[in-house]
Amino acid sequence: GHRRLQADAMHLDWDDHAHARGLIVSPPCPAWSAAGKRSGLRNIDVALDAVNTIGDAAAPAWAPVRDAVTARVDDPRTALFAAGFWAATRLPDLDWVAMEQVTGGLAVFEAMAEALRHRGWSAQARTIDALSLGLPARRTRAFLLARRDGRAPDVDLSPVEDGPRSFSEVVGWPAGHRVRTRNGRRAGGGNLFDADGPSWSLTGSTRTWERDADKVRL
Repeated sequence: GHRRLQADAMHLDWDDHAHARGLIVSPPCPAWSAAGKRSGLRNIDVALDAVNTIGDAAAPAWAPVRDAVTARVDDPRTALFAAGFWAATRLPDLDWVAMEQVTGGLAVFEAMAEALRHRGWSAQARTIDALSLGLPARRTRAFLLARRDGRAPDVDLSPVEDGPRSFSEVVGWPAGHRVRTRNGRRAGGGNLFDADGPSWSLTGSTRTWERDADKVRL
C-alpha cells in the first residue's frame, strides 16, 4: 500500500488540484530517520538540487524533473520531497504550506524556505519538540511553514494547559516506576527511563515496553 501511494504521489497531475488553498505534505520518514536506512541523507545533494531546479521560475514541467530526481536516488521516497515542493511552487491559488519531517530533513526545508522567500512568500524552517509544548514526550521534528497571503507563518508554541506532564500520568501508573523498552533482550544501551518524567517517542514497538518492577506490559 505504501509503495502504491508513493508512486501515485510522484505521478499526480497538479492541474487537478489547482483550486487548493493550503498544502500539508510529509514525505515518508524512513529515508531520513536514524531508525531507517538514511538514504535521504546519502542523497541530500539530489534533494537540494531539486529544490534549486524547482525554485527556478523557468523550471521545466514536472515530469522531467520527477524523472531526473528519481533516477539519481537509491530510495524513491527521497524523491517525494521534490513532489511536495513542486506543488508548493506551482499550485496557483495556494495561500499556505506546511511540511514535516524528522530533523535529518531540516537542511532541505531551509533551502525550500529560502526559495519560497525569493518568490515573495513568508517562510521559515525550524524544529519543534513536543516537550516544549507541554506534552509528556520527547519528539523533535523539522517543519517548513510558509504563507503568501500576507500573514506570518507563526506557530503557537504556548504549552498545553492542564494536561498530563509525565508518562505515568498518561498510562495511569502510580509514581515511582521505570519503563523498560527492550525486555532484557539487550543489556544496557539506555533501555530504561523514569516513568515520572516525559516518555521517549512512541512507535509500533512500544507495545513491548514494560514496567520494570513487575513486568506489566503497556
